[in-house]
Amino acid sequence: MRKLAAVAAALTVAAGITVVAAAGTANATSAPSTGTIRLSTNVYSAPHSESPAVQFGLQPGQKISIVCFTEGENVYGNDYWFRVGQGGQMGFVHKEFIVPDGSVEHC
Repeated sequence: MRKLAAVAAALTVAAGITVVAAAGTANATSAPSTGTIRLSTNVYSAPHSESPAVQFGLQPGQKISIVCFTEGENVYGNDYWFRVGQGGQMGFVHKEFIVPDGSVEHC
């Protein structure tokens, strides 16, 4: 009986470690990515070019933090916009104007 209790306790501890490890992995993949501005653009308050700009004059080669992507105004046949952060401002840049350095999750 003691042996059975010891095995059950070991399995419970092992299961707990697995859950913690899996949670750590999920958080690591949801961390913000970075991207490089491809064409001069602005950062908009919504995923639409007629929304107010919150930051002006992003230039080619400039790095920016990417939080996630979402759908918005269709530009050049594509409706994907990246939610970005730059200088304490959050906003949106269309996919045509930025090249992500890695994978980006949907918002």
